[in-house]
Amino acid sequence: MFDYVKFDEIHAKVQKSFRAPVEELEDLIKNVLVNSREKSLALTKLEETWMWIGKCLKIAQETKNSNAQENK
Repeated sequence: MFDYVKFDEIHAKVQKSFRAPVEELEDLIKNVLVNSREKSLALTKLEETWMWIGKCLKIAQETKNSNAQENK
């Protein structure tokens, strides 16, 4: 469950497609919003978003690999 899973080429490409928008939003939050509890929460939620994207991709890759094993 908690083992590191290196993304295959397909899933790494999907993760990469999320990177620029997430980084852009991070820059906006850091540079436009005033320092506040709300700003900290916004950054925390963005970090959580990135984490859940990775988790979804991990599950998708594991499911794909599992299905491939079953079809052999």
